[in-house]
Amino acid sequence: RPWYRAGGGPTGNVAAGTLTSLRDPLPGVRVDNPGPAAGGREMEALESVLLRGPYEFFAQQRAVTARDFEVLATSSGAVARARAFTRAAVYSFARPGEVEVVLVPYVPAAARPGGRLPVAVLREHEVPEARRRVETDLEQRRMLGVRSRATWARFKAISVRARVVVRREEDVDAVRRRIHDRLHQTLSPLPTALNPTGWPFGEPLRASNVYRLLEQAEPGVRYVESVRFVVDEAPDAEVRALAVDQYQPRTWYAGRGAVLFRSSNAGAGWEPTGRFDGETVLRVAPAPAPARPGIVPRPGSVAVVTLRASGGSRVHLSTDLGETWSLLTDLDSRISDVAWLDRDGAGALLVATDTGLYEVSLLPGAVPLQILVDPSDADRGFYAVRAFVSERGAPGVAVAAQAGFGVYLSTAGGRPGSFAHVGLSNVDNRVLAVQYDGPATLLWSGAGEPDPKKPGQGCHRTRLFESDVQWQSVQSGWIGGTCRDLAFAGPLAVAATQSGGVLRLDTLGAQPQWQSVSVNCGLPLRDRTRFEPVDALAVSGGAATSGEQAERLFLAGGGRGVYRSAGAVDWTASANQATADVVTVPDTWLLCSGEHDIEVVRQDATLGD
Repeated sequence: RPWYRAGGGPTGNVAAGTLTSLRDPLPGVRVDNPGPAAGGREMEALESVLLRGPYEFFAQQRAVTARDFEVLATSSGAVARARAFTRAAVYSFARPGEVEVVLVPYVPAAARPGGRLPVAVLREHEVPEARRRVETDLEQRRMLGVRSRATWARFKAISVRARVVVRREEDVDAVRRRIHDRLHQTLSPLPTALNPTGWPFGEPLRASNVYRLLEQAEPGVRYVESVRFVVDEAPDAEVRALAVDQYQPRTWYAGRGAVLFRSSNAGAGWEPTGRFDGETVLRVAPAPAPARPGIVPRPGSVAVVTLRASGGSRVHLSTDLGETWSLLTDLDSRISDVAWLDRDGAGALLVATDTGLYEVSLLPGAVPLQILVDPSDADRGFYAVRAFVSERGAPGVAVAAQAGFGVYLSTAGGRPGSFAHVGLSNVDNRVLAVQYDGPATLLWSGAGEPDPKKPGQGCHRTRLFESDVQWQSVQSGWIGGTCRDLAFAGPLAVAATQSGGVLRLDTLGAQPQWQSVSVNCGLPLRDRTRFEPVDALAVSGGAATSGEQAERLFLAGGGRGVYRSAGAVDWTASANQATADVVTVPDTWLLCSGEHDIEVVRQDATLGD
C-alpha cells in the first residue's frame, strides 16, 4: 500500500474510490484509493509567509527551540497549528529531554461553513500518515539527546447559553446570526478572521469574555442578562471512585459510569482521560508516593478497577496519567478493592474479590495468583485490602473479610501463609485505611450498618508493627450509618457515610469524637435531615504542616457528582456540566465551540432608549 505526495492544493483531496487508473497502465495491475486523500490546502497567504519566513531562516531546518519544532510541524499541509513543550515541565513521569508537539489538523473552509468547527470535524481531518511524517521529520532534525513525539491535540467542546437584549429597532434574527458567527469564529482552534491565531492552548473561557464579546462587539446589544456554559460531559452524577495523584500537582481522578475523568487544576475542571465501554469504574488507585522506605516511586501510574456489564471485573493500568491504557487482568469474580504492593523490589497489585485475594504482577502478560489468606476457606471473599510499610520499610498487608469474618494481617508483605486473624469478627468491616503518624502506622476499619435508623458503629483503629493488635473503638459522635470511605489529612480523619455526609475527627484528641457537618454545608440532601450517600473521599496535602493548611483540598463523590472543600466543613459542587463562571482546560488542550443557544429579545418599549 504506497503513500505519495502530490501537488494541486485542495483539489487533490479526492474522495475514496476516485483513483482507479494508472497514467502508464501495467498489465494485470489495478489501483484504488480505499480512503479519501487529505492534506491538500490553498497556497499560503503572503501575510503568513512574512510571519513565518524569519523563523524558517533562523531555524535552518533544525529543531532546537520550541518555535523551531512548531514551524517544522506546520510545514505539513495537514497541520494548521502546533504547540511544542518539554514533557518534563508538564508531566511528572516524563524524562528530561522529551519534547512533545501537539498538532491541530488543517480543515478547509468548505468543511466549516460559517466558521463552525465541531470536534467531530476536527477528528475527521486528523491524517494518521501526516502525524507520522511530522514525527519522523522532527526526529531527523532534533538535537542529540532530545527525543520528540507528535500527537494530535485534544479538544473540549463548550456551548454558550445566553439571553441578549437588543434595541427595539434591531432585527432579532440577524443579531442572533451575527452572535453565533462571532462565537464560532472566536472560540475556534483554527485561525479565523476574528481570531487570527486561534484560541490559545490552555486558555479558559470566562463569563466576562462572553459579556465583553457580546456587549462591546455587537452595536445593537443593550445588555446581556445571563450567560451559562455547558460542556459535553462531566463527573456530575454517580461518582463511585475518587483519588488524588501524589506525584502530579493538582491532579485528581473521578470515575463516573464507563468514563474516568481527570482534573489538572484541583477539581476546577474535568476532562475524560479513560473510556471503558461496557464497564463501570469502581475504583481508581494512583501509585502511592514514597513516603517511607520500601515504596518504589511510580509517577504517572494509575490502576482502575471496572465492573463488566456481562459480569466479572477488569483491572486497567496506565503509566502516563491516563493518556493511554492497557488491560492488566480480567477476572470472573467481582473486585471490591485494589492496592499497590512493593515486595523484594518487584511491584504488584493486590485485588480483593468476592472469591479471594489475588496478586497481579505489573509485568505484561502476568497471570493473577491467588493468595490463600485463611486455609479453612479458600474462597473467602474480601471487601477491602490495604498495603503499607513500617518506618523501616517492612511491607505489610491487611484485608477485611466479608460476612463478618474480621480482619487478617500480614507483616511479611502479604506472602502466602503469612496472614493471621487479628480480630473484629462479627463486625461488617467495609473499609480499610492506613494512617502514617510520624513513625507510627495505624490501621483503620470502617464498619457497615444495615439498619438505617441506627447511627452505626463508626470505626476501629489499631497500631501496627507492635507486640500485639489491640483494636480501639472510635464511635463517639458517629452518625450516618455505614462508613463508605476513609481519608486522612495529617491528624485529621474524614469519613464518608451513608446518610451523615462527611464526618471529621481530630485523631490527636484525648477523647476523639466525630464532628458532623451542618445540613447547610453544601452537600446534597436526601431529605431535611439526611444527606445523600457519599461513596468516595480523597484529600490532598495529607502530610501538610500547620503552615500548609491552605493547600489541603477535600473531594467527596456520590450520586450527585463531585464536591470540594478546603476544610471538610463547607462544600461546593466541583463538576457541573453547566456553569455560569468559567470553563477551564489543561495546558495542552484547546477549547472549541459546541452548539450555542442564544436567545435574543427586543428591549421593552416602555423602558425607552
